[in-house]
Amino acid sequence: MTLVESKDEDDKVVEVRNLKFVLSEKMEEQLEGATIDYKKSFFGSGFAITGGNQPQGSC
Repeated sequence: MTLVESKDEDDKVVEVRNLKFVLSEKMEEQLEGATIDYKKSFFGSGFAITGGNQPQGSC
């Protein structure tokens, strides 16, 4: 997963609770049923993704 500055023609925009996500078709399939959470701790902060249709052996 990467952060990009522009949207490709075939990307899909999904809005959840006033946040907009731009997803490629492949990423949309992998994130189906996933939970995305923002976590902040002593060691740093960032997004944590759990669940979804991740292929076996991926992280």
